[in-house]
Amino acid sequence: MRTIRFDSIRSLFEISVRVRFGSPESNRTESNWRIFGSVSVSAASKFLLISRNQRYHFRENWFQFEICHALGSFVGTTTTTTTPLPLDSNACGKQTIKPKTNKLSRIFGGENAIANSWPWMIYYQQRKMCGSDVCYGVCSGTLTNANYIITAAHCVTTKNPADITLVAGMHNRMSTTEAITRQFRAVQSIHVHPAYDTTTNINDIAILRVSTPFTFNTYIQPACLPGIEPKPNEQIIIAGWGAQAFAGTVNDILKQASTKVVDKCDSWRSSLDSSKQICVTNSIDGSSACQGDSDGPILAQYNGQYIVSGIASYVQDCNTKGSTNSPNVYTRVAAYKTWIKSITN
Repeated sequence: MRTIRFDSIRSLFEISVRVRFGSPESNRTESNWRIFGSVSVSAASKFLLISRNQRYHFRENWFQFEICHALGSFVGTTTTTTTPLPLDSNACGKQTIKPKTNKLSRIFGGENAIANSWPWMIYYQQRKMCGSDVCYGVCSGTLTNANYIITAAHCVTTKNPADITLVAGMHNRMSTTEAITRQFRAVQSIHVHPAYDTTTNINDIAILRVSTPFTFNTYIQPACLPGIEPKPNEQIIIAGWGAQAFAGTVNDILKQASTKVVDKCDSWRSSLDSSKQICVTNSIDGSSACQGDSDGPILAQYNGQYIVSGIASYVQDCNTKGSTNSPNVYTRVAAYKTWIKSITN
């Protein structure tokens, strides 16, 4: 191992290091070293960026680090681009009826989707008891193939498949003229993620198998499972029958909104696991999910196909407008693709 002063570094590269802070006189003991893994070092920006999104400012006359390689074995790395996994099909994530492409209003304010332009949207209805009366909980889901939908685990509060009804091809919940577009299905089996945490909402995902496959047509099609993920600040679409205001009633007509992926969402929510969760917000117009949008998807388009990148998990407020309102949290579907495939295959 060798010790190198910062002023000998002239480029951006990745190394394995241990770091020592304070003056050379005050920090000579071994206990003053902190061990880290792979990091990036930039001489121009005057900080060391640790892999856990921690940043350490320093002065050149008292900051040191050690390269944890044998002398002479270190080779600087170059920036690489990760090749996205291929999609499962060339047919998924495509619509016959094209959606609106203009800037969309927030869901809770109201921009109606074009009927059946999001043909993988599923209306989830669960029968339950409210005191001595029968009532129904409402969520959304996403069709990923003819036999399965994915949804949020927190919506599935029953172990009895008979309590759940799924509707594909629906646009207006109250319409009496959608018989030609709608398909109703009973649920054959429920698969809630075994590690779902009701406190942190991590692993908030469930898979439902229908008793009879959906029939694909103009009004009903599957979305793609992730092969690539949206990047921070990338514009994506969210959709659902969610409420117009926090604690309000759900909408009759399917709505859609344009919003953006949030970088470093764990700065807003300390319990968030960015490898399994993804955040969205729109600080300009407040585009947001709300009650009733649970299980609704993040839809990102790549090469003409829409991918379900996230599942609405929890919101603190329906409005994400401004710099003080926290983003809304979605389950990151890509993190669960292996688990999904283990069931749906």
